[in-house]
Order: sequence, then structure tokens, then C-alpha cells
Amino acid sequence: ILASLLALLAVIAVWANSIIRDTDRYVATVAPLASNPDVQQAVTNRVTDAVLQRVDVDGLVKQLSDAAAQKGVPPKVATLVGNLDGPITNGLKTLVSTTVQRVVSSPAFETVWKNANRRAHSAVNKALTGNSDSVVQLKDNAVAIDVGPIVDQVKERLVASGLGVAANIPSVHTDFVVVQGKDIGKVKTYLRILQIVGDWLPIIAVLVAAAGVFLAFHRRRALIG
Repeated sequence: ILASLLALLAVIAVWANSIIRDTDRYVATVAPLASNPDVQQAVTNRVTDAVLQRVDVDGLVKQLSDAAAQKGVPPKVATLVGNLDGPITNGLKTLVSTTVQRVVSSPAFETVWKNANRRAHSAVNKALTGNSDSVVQLKDNAVAIDVGPIVDQVKERLVASGLGVAANIPSVHTDFVVVQGKDIGKVKTYLRILQIVGDWLPIIAVLVAAAGVFLAFHRRRALIG
């Protein structure tokens, strides 16, 4: 009787464990998020901030103003450039933001998102079981994915648009939170228990069944049962 009950629980545990570890199911769940406007806007904001932190727009404008103030430049030109500091700065920032938005809203981003999540599926499992050592991390009750590859695409487009200084942007690791909540810690604990149960309960059920058959007065009946 005990072996039968354990076998039933083992089937349920293994089934649930296999669903959580099913890469195709995971990708099918998160892939549509790439076309969600709120997700696209959030990724755009995060990547734009990361790019602007590494492209010193204010410094570029200052260099232009200093060059205009040098000797030999007509005073009117120097004054005009000085008055355009604000618009030039805003224009460069708009260029970066628009470029990021184009990358994020393009079909290429959906492909990148899907492939990245497929590669990261095992890392998500590790993150939720507290063994993360990859691009997916679990900290502060949040699961974060590195969107650094998107920055690389933005860098290429900025250079193609004429902003040569963007070529100096180094490879960056930019975290984008995909799941956050106070129950993440509980989920982590439950998944760890499920992982242990799914791995060991079938073995325990078989051992109990074998012991039951071995200790039975009528072993043939016990085995059939």
C-alpha cells in the first residue's frame, strides 16, 4: 500500500518536474513577450540608459562648443553653436533612443529574444534553484536576464547612422528583470523540493515495493499486487 501511494506521488512529481524543465514549453510561454508593447518599452528604456552611460553626449557637445570658441571661428558661429547646446544634446539622445526602439521593435529582436530564452532555460532552472552561474540571476526576489546582446546591435546601428563614437562602447552586461515578486523566494524553495522529490521519490517507491515483496508471506501475490 505504501509503495502504491509513493508510486502515485512519484508520477505526479516527475510529471510536474518535467513540465518545468521543458524548454519548448518555456520558450512558448515567454516568446510572445517580445512583441508586447510594455515589454518593448521597458527594454528600450533600459538599453537606452545603458548606451547613454557609455556615450558621453554632454562631453561631445562640449567639445563642439570648445572648437567653436577657438580663434579663427566667426563670433556669430560660436554664439550660434553655444545656443544650440541643448537641442544638439537632445538630438543625440533622441537618436540613441530611436535607434534602440527600432532594434527592439524589429522582427530581429523577436528572434534574439526567443533564442536567448531558449539558451537561458537551463540557467533559469539554476537561478530558481539557487545555483545560477550564468546570464540569468536570482537576487532581491527577482529573475534578471542579461540584454547586453541588444546593446551590441544598437552600437552597430549607431555607427552606421554616423555616430562613430558609438564604436567605443564596450561589451556590457545589462540586467533586465523578467520576474519580480515577494513570492520568488517561496517559488525557489518549492522548486527545490520538487526537484528532490522528482529525482528520488521514484527510487524510494521502487525500494519500498521491493521490500514489501521480499517481506510478504506470499511474495507472488505481493508482486502481482
